Amino acid sequence: MNTPVSPRTPHFTRRLDRHLHALRGLARIPNTTAREQEFTRIWSHVSKMQATLLTSRECVEILKNISFAFDQGKHSSWDSRAGRFVYVLARDLKAWERLALPHFPSFSHEDWLTVFNAYHHLRIVPGDKTVAAWQEQTPKLFKDGFKVNELGLLMADFGRLLLNPGPKFADHTYAEILQVPPRRVMAQFPKIMLGCAWLDATARDPAWRRIASHCNKFLSREIDSMGFVDYAQTRDACLWFGFPLPVHRVRAENNTVSGTEVTIAQTFSRLGLNLLPDTATHLTRLDKSTDIALRSENGVTVHVEVDGPNHFIYPQEGNTRELYSGVTLFQQALMRKTYPGIAFIRLPTFNYELLRGRRFNADLPQLLRDLFDEAGRLAAAEKGLAAVLSISRRDQEVRLRRLEPCAPKPKSA
Repeated sequence: MNTPVSPRTPHFTRRLDRHLHALRGLARIPNTTAREQEFTRIWSHVSKMQATLLTSRECVEILKNISFAFDQGKHSSWDSRAGRFVYVLARDLKAWERLALPHFPSFSHEDWLTVFNAYHHLRIVPGDKTVAAWQEQTPKLFKDGFKVNELGLLMADFGRLLLNPGPKFADHTYAEILQVPPRRVMAQFPKIMLGCAWLDATARDPAWRRIASHCNKFLSREIDSMGFVDYAQTRDACLWFGFPLPVHRVRAENNTVSGTEVTIAQTFSRLGLNLLPDTATHLTRLDKSTDIALRSENGVTVHVEVDGPNHFIYPQEGNTRELYSGVTLFQQALMRKTYPGIAFIRLPTFNYELLRGRRFNADLPQLLRDLFDEAGRLAAAEKGLAAVLSISRRDQEVRLRRLEPCAPKPKSA
């Protein structure tokens, strides 16, 4: 027997408006801890609302305001403590999925763009029901009128969040791109090509190569006149798919170096590790510099990348606390593919903080030396290595864990 739905009262509307206004105001709270506490208070009320009394627009507005308040790009002071909050926030947003679930069939393509963009800025992977609802509605949404520039943004969000949009999305994207005169959408092709590379690394669907190949036919004629951002996106996609790159361009070095990276490099030097000069960190074919380069015992170059919170995403499903984002996994796979025979080690900052603790402090020089020498031996034996320096939370054991060359294939509806 179905439970009758109570009508929406003026009191409910006033209460909802008050909560939406409070969520919009979260971004104006400068103190991160105070912002988190205020969100917890507001969310304790919003999450208990009756889903059928909300509209689809109000559901989207709730998620959009949360994203604006906790966008990691806007709040640069995020540290490992903030990472713990995002982990909690990912679990909290299961309640948003419950609120929005009855309204998913009425979401427009603009609503879905807002939803996935919000999850991208929060670094949170949507729940399975959200992804399944998107995949089911894909044909209808294309009839609603997706634009090619919107497809590029959506593909980027999917790639970053390790989401498989499904074969229907790939087929409809290809059909849409074929229908539009290339000259009208040429500016979007570099972004679409890179999105195809990210999604190919995640889902391994031949449709992504087909779309990228179509874009590359036109971009190869324009590569001399491209801006550098468009060129870099095209270059990375060509390297991933194995397309010929007629021109190689290099820009002046402008890599930003964080204080944490400088501190870790100084610590490694003080511990007696065989650091190489800064020029050795530059990967010319990718026009990218790693954070630290050193030489292992057997003479293999080991590149170390220091990874802060923005390199990670937080899943709503399962027991995993954090995952490397699709961007980081793709860049790592591309480095491994472009530079075989070299060891690439990723060092999350939260693991480095554990390494500096009392348990490892006395043995740290020998421990790191052994790990980097092991990386050199594995790279020599396997023609390259990509691994993350991990610490078991249970037994505090430090080891190298191989990083998959591509992300594991996510569930598809």
